[in-house]
Amino acid sequence: PGMPNGNLTLPGLASTAGAGYVGEAAAISAADATFREVKLAAKKIASITSMSNELLQYNAYGADAIVRDDLVEGMAVAEDSQMLRGTASASAPTSFLEIATNASNVISAPGTSTIADIEGTLANLELVLMNNNVSTVGACWIMAPRTYQTILNTRDGNGNRAFPEMVNWSSDNVATLRGKPVLVSNQVPINLGAGTNQSEIYLVQGRHVLLADTRRMQMLTTQHGAITTDGGSTLISTFSNDLTAFRLISEHDLNVRHAACIAVADTVLW
Repeated sequence: PGMPNGNLTLPGLASTAGAGYVGEAAAISAADATFREVKLAAKKIASITSMSNELLQYNAYGADAIVRDDLVEGMAVAEDSQMLRGTASASAPTSFLEIATNASNVISAPGTSTIADIEGTLANLELVLMNNNVSTVGACWIMAPRTYQTILNTRDGNGNRAFPEMVNWSSDNVATLRGKPVLVSNQVPINLGAGTNQSEIYLVQGRHVLLADTRRMQMLTTQHGAITTDGGSTLISTFSNDLTAFRLISEHDLNVRHAACIAVADTVLW
């Protein structure tokens, strides 16, 4: 949804309405659903860089477009990282990991990667959602490239792929696993845990996820003033250094209608 004024409040179910059998002409007992407020407030993400005016002036190879695309890509990576497992704050949105943790929807994967281990981990993630009355139809997996390659290349005792559906990509050019699309992201780390070798697998029911934005992304350029580098410790004058600065700003927030719509497996060694 959009939040043109930077804030948006939507209704979400806190508990569902009940039902019961009644006799003929008997009064039906009310069992009202209860609601909670799902609040979203714009969080600003920004990126800034610069390039020499000589390079910009003799722009034979589209250098300005490269800089622009790099800013957009960098912002997308930062969003991916924050919304997967970042920590919420007054200026940053919550993450899938925080939502799953608060809902007690985090399980641990076994240390080995046999077919039974992989199937058991995936089934347990599905069970977490199902036990919370969240349908797994239309849900998706999110995992690191290492985990994706391990599952893709796991073979049985006869040399056959244990998960052949991973090879049969959908019309959207996305692999599937247990009937659900697989999204692969380098922002799912593989250096977690005491041994710095653990990863995570996410199962997300996207129909309950709310990603709201202000429907604007602003790109501005200037040759005046100054920009900061090194985390704000170094100030560089664009005017005196004959530079053009590029600044990209976007605003959005993340929340969920159903608090139990995300499950996470941690301690994944494959």
